[in-house]
Amino acid sequence: MSDRTHKFWSMREVALLETRHDICTPTELAALTGHSIHAVYSKLRSLKLVLTERHCRGCGDMFIPTHRGHIYCSKSCGHAAFDRRILTKERTVQFEKILGTILERDKEIMDTLGNKNAR
Repeated sequence: MSDRTHKFWSMREVALLETRHDICTPTELAALTGHSIHAVYSKLRSLKLVLTERHCRGCGDMFIPTHRGHIYCSKSCGHAAFDRRILTKERTVQFEKILGTILERDKEIMDTLGNKNAR
């Protein structure tokens, strides 16, 4: 007999599968429910929720995934989403640099004004 214990599916977990199976990847569903990916696939098959269409995370269109881990409808959509993430990070870093420079200048101006008022 195996040492592994069988984890049963709660009603909440089944409801989660039913509502999120077209939005989340099986890996994400496994993380949300605490079950293995194999168990998620088995349960999806038993509930007849085998994934036929999925929402693209890049553009939001419906598409039929050719692999279980596909989250974008095409490579170009995935690349565009990657570019948006990188651009957002770069803009955030640039904004923080500019804000730091502005705050330093404001402090210098306030120090200068404070010294003039003290005289």
